[in-house]
Amino acid sequence: MFSNIHKIYLINFLHHLVFFTAISVPFFVEWGGLNYTQMLILQSWFMIWVVIFEVPTGMIADKIGRRSSLALSGIFTGIAVLVYASMPNFYVFMLGEFIWAIGISFLSGSDEAIIYDTLKEDKKEKKARYIFSNFNIAGNLGIIIAMPVGSAIAGMMLWPYPNNLVLPMLLTAFPLFLVILVALSLKESKRTRPQKNYFQLAKNGMKYLARQKVLRAFALDMVLITVMTYFMFWLYQPLLGSVGVDIGFYGFVGAGANIAGVILLFNIKRIEKLFSIKKLFFLTAIIPGIMYIFAGLYTTVWTVVLVTLSVMGLAFLRQPLFQDYMNRFIKSSDRATVLSSIYMFEGLAVAAASPIVGMLMDWSLTYTLLILGILTIIFALTTGVEKRLLE
Repeated sequence: MFSNIHKIYLINFLHHLVFFTAISVPFFVEWGGLNYTQMLILQSWFMIWVVIFEVPTGMIADKIGRRSSLALSGIFTGIAVLVYASMPNFYVFMLGEFIWAIGISFLSGSDEAIIYDTLKEDKKEKKARYIFSNFNIAGNLGIIIAMPVGSAIAGMMLWPYPNNLVLPMLLTAFPLFLVILVALSLKESKRTRPQKNYFQLAKNGMKYLARQKVLRAFALDMVLITVMTYFMFWLYQPLLGSVGVDIGFYGFVGAGANIAGVILLFNIKRIEKLFSIKKLFFLTAIIPGIMYIFAGLYTTVWTVVLVTLSVMGLAFLRQPLFQDYMNRFIKSSDRATVLSSIYMFEGLAVAAASPIVGMLMDWSLTYTLLILGILTIIFALTTGVEKRLLE
């Protein structure tokens, strides 16, 4: 049964083998002809549909099977990248984001649920944070490989610029379609399958958050800080361009951020010994805020690289901690539904913030960094998740 977990690692690796990630901003801006506001409106549009689909797809995973849900994620995301590459048009991109949202929603929560249920069946729940750490390492390895390859392909100019930016997008379809085969080979753990209707299941997911104070605190902290660090992905490429870095190197910086995340995840046990869990939750929230402000005040090649590595690396470190502690408060039969509900709120927050950040980026990259930094520090000081930890 433990082979299930290795297959989930592989699925996460393949889902993150996204070769266009390293040149996503130039793809939308240079090839697609969008400004930053339009680009992040697309992300808002995407997140709105993720919010709409999160609970229904989570219920499908709980009701008819998480294996099928993961296979569907491969089908939809694979089709989405082909749509993106078809035509440089805002409305075509909207269609691609819509299809991508369906695929990501089928993925969200189902992979984590299979991991936790497998561990529970084997009576190895205490290893959850380390298994989730390995799970995130697998995803990071996919990014580490894909980003330099994608930017190198773009930098080779096999097609005239900016048409060459389409090649990494097309290449991404192959690993996503491979997800289907791996997902169908999974074996689902024995668990209590929900017997209630879809609307009752959704209601139960919300009730979990209403009843569990600690779970609510974790969800709030995860959502707010994740939203703030999320925008580093959209900032680092234009920041590198502003200080004269060639597009062929973007992927190496992005890969470096993921390598930093992998190093932190590999050393999670040692880090826990150096810092208490309470301090770790706090530090991984406040340090990104400080780094944003640092990059805003001193925008050079090295500060952009340092801030990208630290903000994205610490964001990766937070993931297994939250995945572990939140799963402790959720029953197996409702796990995918409740997790999807939490991610729904996260998507809603990103959808609301994205157009605003896009307008800030069109106005000034420097002020965008400063504003994000100040907000991140405020959230880190006020969510208080460390006070509720282990209550």
